[in-house]
Amino acid sequence: MNQSVALEELHVQIDACQLALITIGNSGKGKTLIDNIILGDDVFTHMYRATSVTRLTEAAFTTVNGMSTVVYNVPGLREIIKANVAANKVEIAKAFARQPNQVIVVVFGVGDGGRIVQEDVATYTSIVEAFDLTRTSTVFVMNNVRPEFNTPEYQAETTLVLREAVEWPEDTPLRVVFSPSYRSRGADIYTDRDVLSFRSNLMEAITTAMPFKHVQQKDIQTSDDAIREAQARLNTIYNDMEALRTRHAEEMNDLTERIKEQTRINAENAVRYQCELDEARQQMHRAMMSAMRSSRYGGGGGNRVSASYSKGGFSCSFSLEG
Repeated sequence: MNQSVALEELHVQIDACQLALITIGNSGKGKTLIDNIILGDDVFTHMYRATSVTRLTEAAFTTVNGMSTVVYNVPGLREIIKANVAANKVEIAKAFARQPNQVIVVVFGVGDGGRIVQEDVATYTSIVEAFDLTRTSTVFVMNNVRPEFNTPEYQAETTLVLREAVEWPEDTPLRVVFSPSYRSRGADIYTDRDVLSFRSNLMEAITTAMPFKHVQQKDIQTSDDAIREAQARLNTIYNDMEALRTRHAEEMNDLTERIKEQTRINAENAVRYQCELDEARQQMHRAMMSAMRSSRYGGGGGNRVSASYSKGGFSCSFSLEG
């Protein structure tokens, strides 16, 4: 089993690593769980608790795509106990201070309705501004998604919202991995098939990211203004998306009704045409029989009998010479 150790005891090992994974987010979003899934073992302590579990930045080691890698388990930035936030900033900065090749794993915990929450957006924005995070070295994890929500449609929609919320350029790849709520169904998070699938997707996203050395440029800001701005931005995005969904539904309903009406008209026309065809056949049959009788009993040769019928879209004729 890997063991986490305080950073002060690991400088030599950390400096020897080729890659650093730094998992950031807020308290209670599942960062430690994600780190343990990456490591494939219960290395860092994680549990359900009203207050934060991780208080100091820890490190453990693994191999990613053949590279010796240090995995940092850092405290969340924002948490219930406001007095801890200043210390959290210091601990987060420690993870960025040493290893030059860093991939950043940003953990968002979606709400009960499956929506991105403003605190996560505000924290990501604060760390981007403080460390000038590069987009090519960033991977997002949408954690604790309820299984019934975790559909391709939900993932596509949430990725679109995320891109808008964090102002991600359209021409830049956005690496997003969705992590279902494993605890809700009592899954063993280290042997469960879905967990292993998530880990595979996450590791693929990490290996396609481009490591970069992020240097702290300024203090990490945690003002409530940032949360309010993020909330306003998310409200606008979700309202616009709901309006678009409503308009799309109305257009689909209108199209469906028009298709139904055209189908009804086509069906009526088909019945009418069939009736006209049947009537034409009957008329022609009667005319043919009458002509044949006239030819047979008309008392002489050289008689010419003709008949025709025309109605609607149908027209036909015939002639007999005796």
